Amino acid sequence: MRNYVLVTFFCSIFNYTLSQEVKYIEVENVHFQSNEKVYLFGNDVKLRAKPSTSSKVLDVLRINSVVDVIAEEDIVFNYNGINWNWIKVSSNNKVGYIIGGLLSLDNKVIGDSVYLINLKKIDENFQLLIRLVNKNTLEYIELAYDLNNTDTFSVEVYGNKGLESVKDMLLVNFMAEACGIDGGGCYFFNDGKSLTKAIQYSQIADGDLYWLNEKVVFPNNYKGVKNKILFISEHGETINEEKNYQKITTESIECVWEGKFLDIEKIKKSSTD
Repeated sequence: MRNYVLVTFFCSIFNYTLSQEVKYIEVENVHFQSNEKVYLFGNDVKLRAKPSTSSKVLDVLRINSVVDVIAEEDIVFNYNGINWNWIKVSSNNKVGYIIGGLLSLDNKVIGDSVYLINLKKIDENFQLLIRLVNKNTLEYIELAYDLNNTDTFSVEVYGNKGLESVKDMLLVNFMAEACGIDGGGCYFFNDGKSLTKAIQYSQIADGDLYWLNEKVVFPNNYKGVKNKILFISEHGETINEEKNYQKITTESIECVWEGKFLDIEKIKKSSTD
């Protein structure tokens, strides 16, 4: 049974800043740098003698293996709908080539959980591929997420933030590069057996004229509620700029995590029916 509380009130603008250091990734401009250490996104990846799928196999590398980038070649290969450069790398004292689509664009580790990411393109739409790897067994599960809201993003990893049924979580953090672009994000929860898209929030502004600022508050956060997820949504608009007259409305709703995506709009509607 879900328990919800819906409150509407007026309050001042709040700021929510994630302190974790992050690496932003542009989906249309992915590159690997010389001397960069990169983790294998693919499993049983063939290290080739030349930048060709028909060349000699020098080694077969497991998922989450580390390789050192030597150079990014001009030769490309279409993989998962994207033209990836071949990357010259060194591994286990061997020098060879791997397709960029088999290398993780970033990696995050918490406990025995390793999060690896890559991209896929279907028609003109990008998907983020997330692989959650058990660091000890190298068993992994994969989840795809449509990147409809952003062209630039980062990933961050956290513990369970006080949710007892969650082991750890990944945040896909959108970067707003202009007014009207969503700078929110989406949380994915790992319960130790599965990885689930859990809750998504938006942060959009058009200068000082209009803004939507949504925030997810977990039990361990300031003003968090035990075993609940608090979703706060602030809508603001400037009525008279000369007099600094603004109207700000905030809604707050408590949700219980039950192992499936928390659709906030549906939850609000069901709470008022």
